[in-house]
Amino acid sequence: MKKILLACSILLFGNIIYAQTSVFSEDFDNNSGTGSNWDILDEAIGGQGDIPSEWWISDMEAGTAVGTCGSSGGGDQTLHVSTCACYNGDVGAAYEIGSGLCYLIPGICPVADKRTYSNTIVTTGVTGMTLTFQYMEGGEGLIDDATVIYSINDGVTWIELDNPAKTLPICPSNGVWTAYAFPLPVSCENITTLRIGFRWVNNDGGGVDPSFAVDDIDISGNVPPPCTDPDVPSALTSTQSSICPGASSTLSWTGSLNDATNWHVYTTSCGVTQLTTTASNSLVVTPGATTTYYIRGEDGAGCVDESTGTCGSVTVTVDKTASTITSATASTNNVCANTSVNVTANGVSAGSGATLTWYTGTGGTGSNLGGSNPLNVSPATTTTYYARLAGTCNTVETSITVTVDKTASSITSATASTNNVCASTSVDLTANGVSAGSGSTLTWYTGTGGTGANLGTVNPLSVSPATTTTYYARLAGTCNTVETSITVTVLPAIDTSTTTNAFDITSNQTGATYQWINCNNGNTVIAGETDITYSATANGDYAVIVTMGSCSDTSACVSLNNVGINESSFGKNIQLFPNPTTNYLTLKIEEAYKSASYQLIDLQGKVIKSNKVDGDETTIKMEGLPTSIYFLSISDNNQLIKTFKIIKN
Repeated sequence: MKKILLACSILLFGNIIYAQTSVFSEDFDNNSGTGSNWDILDEAIGGQGDIPSEWWISDMEAGTAVGTCGSSGGGDQTLHVSTCACYNGDVGAAYEIGSGLCYLIPGICPVADKRTYSNTIVTTGVTGMTLTFQYMEGGEGLIDDATVIYSINDGVTWIELDNPAKTLPICPSNGVWTAYAFPLPVSCENITTLRIGFRWVNNDGGGVDPSFAVDDIDISGNVPPPCTDPDVPSALTSTQSSICPGASSTLSWTGSLNDATNWHVYTTSCGVTQLTTTASNSLVVTPGATTTYYIRGEDGAGCVDESTGTCGSVTVTVDKTASTITSATASTNNVCANTSVNVTANGVSAGSGATLTWYTGTGGTGSNLGGSNPLNVSPATTTTYYARLAGTCNTVETSITVTVDKTASSITSATASTNNVCASTSVDLTANGVSAGSGSTLTWYTGTGGTGANLGTVNPLSVSPATTTTYYARLAGTCNTVETSITVTVLPAIDTSTTTNAFDITSNQTGATYQWINCNNGNTVIAGETDITYSATANGDYAVIVTMGSCSDTSACVSLNNVGINESSFGKNIQLFPNPTTNYLTLKIEEAYKSASYQLIDLQGKVIKSNKVDGDETTIKMEGLPTSIYFLSISDNNQLIKTFKIIKN
């Protein structure tokens, strides 16, 4: 019979006219034993007997018109189930029903579960599909039975579509060709992996011919009318071909959308990474980096073939860079006036036309401090510093405030209430012009640099130095250390000791002025007695007031007794010379007494020399003795004869 390869009808849906078009057909008449669009002829999928039924393509079951009985021969091939090649081979739509003795007697078990199916069918853009064919079927209920199956994943899994009804048994020992139509589910639409097929199962025992035969398979669906593809965009331009990041440029192009609905704009390549869509022939873009824009018309509904659509392109170059500064920091803060501080602008990226500049005012105002980074500053007061980048693309600014909140210390001088004083005189010391800075307290020391004794923080400070002493007023604080000093000069101490020789009392302090006093008469002054030595004329207690400069001191009282007893007459014949002397003394005695002796005594009463008198003249060496006053006592038989006061130069 003549196969129908293309069936067309016109369907009207709303304003869109769809053509009902055949997207797949198979008549099994390629005279090679397989269909031109048929892939797998006979695939075992379940348990099989040793003579299972098989799928065949031949005219052993010839295709004839619907309503006619089956026959063989004539060249019109069909797909049908027959016996296996190992048994009777292809005998048309007839099968071995079995005897019920499967697996008991070898070689007689026809049990089969076989599948046959088409090539891959592409249904892109097709909707509302219907599967049609003509067939005949006998068998036995669902035991010996054929079903229609389909796969939407290219044969990986299969789904049963329908179980066609058994055809009427109106033909003697054969079936009658019957028309079949069944809608395909929506899942079969608009895919590239559709297959359709048939499954045959039979058991051992029972059933009638025909088995199953099928011919003139067709799948038709609604195919939208041909579309007019959009123009490829041309004459593409941008208002600014070279911009800063974040700046805008307007793209423009010529061309018609035709049956496309929108221009689709991509940024990676044509059809990859869609940016946006627009129905107009212009678009404002804001690229962050150099970007090529690919533009083509699309409809997204299958009318326009986007897979082969060509894009027009235009490039917007972002070659001007923006500036950035993340922060500004100071190497130290909360500082003293004029402290050296490094201020640093962090995360600096100088964009096109920008140079880092520091200012003392925002917005590029105040003093221009230059472009060093870090920048060394020494603020006298709290100051905010602004790091600024002003370029082609943008202006950025950050700031750091250096707080000057610590003060320096100062002292102008130190003075004493009096000076050139006697030992232990009370003197008030004053630090003048004191300004105690951050972290400082005025402290007095006896040594420079905070050394020596710590005398405390009183100002003025009362001191009573025993010797000449320098006092230091010191302020040691956070910002600085300052110090000033004052020296209190203490006059030399007065020697208040005396030396007594017979009835003469001599002050041991030389180079002073003297006033002798009577201790027994209320320390009254002895008139006219102002020499270094006082010769008493009466028994009593005597002392001397010694004055040196502005200092005076009084010796201890010295008791004298037996004043008025005459020296022996022998003493009147004794001479001592030279006096004053430097190197020696000569003692001359006119009458020789072998038992006479002498003692040389210093002002402290210490015997320096002693010896016997050597005849009439005795030489006493003074060489090597310190310059001072000495006393030479002459005695005989333990009786003091005479005492000389000697001045040694």
